[in-house]
Amino acid sequence: MLWLADRIERFARGRPALLILFYVIAAEAVAKLVKGFQGKGHVKDHVRIFFEDICSDRDRSILSNAFSADGWLSTLTLSEAVDLLYEVRCDVAHEGRYFTFTLPEPSDSFQVVTTYKNLSLEPRITAHDIRQIVLHGAVLGAARLLPAGSPCLKRVPKL
Repeated sequence: MLWLADRIERFARGRPALLILFYVIAAEAVAKLVKGFQGKGHVKDHVRIFFEDICSDRDRSILSNAFSADGWLSTLTLSEAVDLLYEVRCDVAHEGRYFTFTLPEPSDSFQVVTTYKNLSLEPRITAHDIRQIVLHGAVLGAARLLPAGSPCLKRVPKL
């Protein structure tokens, strides 16, 4: 999924919701693999498991500071940020709305403000940052699937 997102990135410039769709699908898949889930559905539950349980403390901290709201007086919690990413994914997948959510580009010299679902948000995270969080989480999820004492575990970086 990250590979697919990388392929469309140049076409998605200014439309990060397209990338978020792929990132959140990847997060869901990793969580379902780690948890051994064999059924269908429970997407939101597994997206939460990925970001809130599988990802590193460092990446959870980044996400919990990723969005300011309410005139920048408050920051979305980790759970609220994860739910926001999930809602963006759903809007793209089910409604075709890939143009209503904005994130800053790394090269932006100004702060982006986006309105989404009646919230005025100041995102402090780029699509690339979210990609890195999902990539780190995928590595940590894969490490959980290795048997205890596996020599491969010695190669898992501290994320």
